[in-house]
Amino acid sequence: MKNCRILNIIFFTAFIIMSCKKSVAVVDNSGGNKKDSTVADTPPIDTTSVTGIHTYIQGGDTLIFLNNDPDFDTSMRTKYVNVFFIVYPEEAARFNPGTIKKVTFSVDTAYHDIAGTANGKVTFNPEYCRNNPNDVDVVTHEVMHIVQAYSGDGPGWLTEGIADYARYTYGVHNADIGWTVQPYSLTKDYTAGYGEAAHFLLWLEQNKNKQIVDILNNAMYHSIYAPSVWLTATGETLEELWADYGKNPALTEEKTPIGDATDLTVGSQISVTQENPDGYGSPESSFELNDNDIKSKFLLYGFQPGLSIRLKLKTPAVANAYVMTSGNDNPDRDPSNWLILASKDSANWTLLDGRPNESFAGRNTTNKYTFTNQESYQYYMLVINSTAGSGDFQLSEWRILQQ
Repeated sequence: MKNCRILNIIFFTAFIIMSCKKSVAVVDNSGGNKKDSTVADTPPIDTTSVTGIHTYIQGGDTLIFLNNDPDFDTSMRTKYVNVFFIVYPEEAARFNPGTIKKVTFSVDTAYHDIAGTANGKVTFNPEYCRNNPNDVDVVTHEVMHIVQAYSGDGPGWLTEGIADYARYTYGVHNADIGWTVQPYSLTKDYTAGYGEAAHFLLWLEQNKNKQIVDILNNAMYHSIYAPSVWLTATGETLEELWADYGKNPALTEEKTPIGDATDLTVGSQISVTQENPDGYGSPESSFELNDNDIKSKFLLYGFQPGLSIRLKLKTPAVANAYVMTSGNDNPDRDPSNWLILASKDSANWTLLDGRPNESFAGRNTTNKYTFTNQESYQYYMLVINSTAGSGDFQLSEWRILQQ
């Protein structure tokens, strides 16, 4: 789970002990669900007995389900069992075909974190289960730790990053709670682990080496991890890779759709007249507006009409189009009335486009607008005059294009 911490490493086994302290952050409404909601063909679930021991066997895998909470909903047991028989064989087949075949789930009233994994056993906090009935892919993350079976020689952030990578890749119901990995932020780096590291790993897989996660998993499993593994796999050091990632961190499925236009926004500098109270570079700050990631957003509470968002391009260019992407929720926060202006010196501005009454068809939806212009400018400005009704404002992306 997100924001978990490794409590202890058991050096005489091949397993790690983890304890989860905090729920996985919900960051958008679509999630990173890579599978449909197919239910495993598990043996019938005994709904008459709440507490005690229940054993399920399927395809060579055995799941022993322990519960000492008389108030635990048996439908949750059904969900956890089904998710286990879907994801555990897939994770094992890819990352550790020799992993154990008998796993134990324990719902324990004495356990007060979210979930923890040790020596083939996953322990769940029944209160968390009751309060978060749709977060069944906690199972996907936790059983990945059983598959990993790392000795503890490698960095903990990478252990957790790979586990959240597995949840993103093999999770069954991530979208039901809007779960996904965490986009790049100036305030954190890969050592944050979990969703932050998982997003980085997915980016590396798409841009540097398709086998990078398997290579790292193999090194961790065989206790041969060293910083040089990054250089060998990609030709760059870890720090160099992180720097490259920061320049254009969006995953393929997150990038702003611009068609065949030329994106003039890459490498630009952004400034705003109102900033998120946590400051530039923090999650949901103006940094998110030109990170080319439609799953992140710029959010302002207490929007003031006339909000100005300026882009300084790397070099002057002739722009004649732009795209804007709506946020992940609250459509009344969308901009509805705005102007586009341009300048050669950031002092004298020319009006290029105006939209008095616009809307977006859905969440994380990209609208494209064109206008006539033959002049080259280095500065472009978006002025937001009103939202769709809210006193707050949000926008995921604004990108200047040459059509």
